[in-house]
Amino acid sequence: MKSRTLSWVPDQHSPGPLAGADTQRLREQAVEQEQVLGSLVKRYGIGSKSSRAAIEQLDKTLSGLNDWIGVRSLRERLLSSRRSSLGDDHEQTVDAMISLANVCWRMGDFYRASRLDAEALEISRRAFGEEHPLAVEAASYTVRDLITQGRCKEAKALVAHAVEIARRVRPEDDKDREALEWAARALTKTRLRAHYWAAFARRDATFRGM
Repeated sequence: MKSRTLSWVPDQHSPGPLAGADTQRLREQAVEQEQVLGSLVKRYGIGSKSSRAAIEQLDKTLSGLNDWIGVRSLRERLLSSRRSSLGDDHEQTVDAMISLANVCWRMGDFYRASRLDAEALEISRRAFGEEHPLAVEAASYTVRDLITQGRCKEAKALVAHAVEIARRVRPEDDKDREALEWAARALTKTRLRAHYWAAFARRDATFRGM
């Protein structure tokens, strides 16, 4: 299972803008990778091992360009393919849900991110058990979503149990464990960070009706 960047902890920062030459190089690379992916999908299907590898390469390139619309579209295609070919109760499908939720959250679509993360958490706990790596990861992102929405009481209730599990089954340098322990400290020692994340939710119109 690939490791994801822990993008929602405030102490981490995104890299600075690319130089013009680097941007042009990545754009050309993305075009080539799109063509390769199209050929592989046509020949072997989007769920093949070679197509999955090409998707990961293109995803990395588009992320380097900060082309989040392109990344979202790519991850939507991947999730749709995995739902239809593997079903919802499959590790690869849940992994694709979490990946799509991450880019939605980064783009400010907190409502969709929260729905995907909640689905991933429910499926992973039911199908694989709450100590499964995907269940711990989904829990860390669900806590992020709750904090972003200002739903601190619900986040606190979830994080206490999730931290206990993460400490039992995940190594000390694990990113999901780090995220959960950070959230637990933020929710118990101060409300300032929780309010900081809640500000993101208030700027997103999708939360106005919640």
